[in-house]
Amino acid sequence: MSPLSAIASLRDRIERLLEESRSRHAGPGRARRGPAATEETRDRFDVLARLWLEDFVVPRMTMLADSFPNSKPVQCALSDRRISLRLDRSQEFPAQAGVAVAIEHDLERVRVAFQASIEPMSADYQRQSAIEFELASPDDGRLEMFVEDRLLQFVSDYLRVRESQPAAMAGKK
Repeated sequence: MSPLSAIASLRDRIERLLEESRSRHAGPGRARRGPAATEETRDRFDVLARLWLEDFVVPRMTMLADSFPNSKPVQCALSDRRISLRLDRSQEFPAQAGVAVAIEHDLERVRVAFQASIEPMSADYQRQSAIEFELASPDDGRLEMFVEDRLLQFVSDYLRVRESQPAAMAGKK
């Protein structure tokens, strides 16, 4: 067997495995997905992710940044479907902190992941959370509530940094 035919044979076997997996994953009553359907799904996801980031995530992260004088500008990586915000240490808040929201997908589902970090933080706080949607039936209201709830939880956790300081330290400028 020539090297080219060996590669072609391997490609055929890989494609058969992929197709068998797609068939099993699709389950009864679901259409098989070919390259055109996969491209259409990816395009649909790209539009949805950009819309969600621009309409729901960025405005809320920007508002959060405006609420703290020690914040950096919101970092928008729309092509990576990720938005993040860093808060520098300050006298009032002696911790480095940040939040990030990322939107990911597979063929059928969209996952919105929220990540928070507060360093150092002696108390426990919610570091990660995620919500999933069917790509065919996204829910703007659930997304909005999820992002707002996670940001409020982050602010509540972050405020404990200031509240955990001795009163004499917190009053110094």
